[in-house]
Amino acid sequence: MKEGEIDTKLGYFIIPHPKEKKPKLVPILPEDLALIEEMPRGLPHLDFFRHVEGISGVKAGQKFGEKYLYKKWKEACDALGVHDVDLYGGTRHSTTTALRAELSPEEIKAGRLRRISILPINFHQQR
Repeated sequence: MKEGEIDTKLGYFIIPHPKEKKPKLVPILPEDLALIEEMPRGLPHLDFFRHVEGISGVKAGQKFGEKYLYKKWKEACDALGVHDVDLYGGTRHSTTTALRAELSPEEIKAGRLRRISILPINFHQQR
């Protein structure tokens, strides 16, 4: 995602080339919009997900790679007590739609995951 594909005035991510061939607008949650607005913005052609200074092995401004995103995904899953959900399976539309049908956004963010049988993998609440 490029900086120019985030419209903070309207509150949407712009997906210019989805598989349906027609650009999509995806609403940004108000709390995420507030975080984005606090970040320093770059030029429209720059990658939004890029490294900052001080991370070993990468240059500041370099686009996040698959390994880095996967590492951060695993860290987030571990923090929530979610196991056996890979990055693709956890972020694809059918999974996130099913999760949203069962839990409120607040429950999802808080990691209050109970067994959900409609997902391809079962989530369990950790206490």
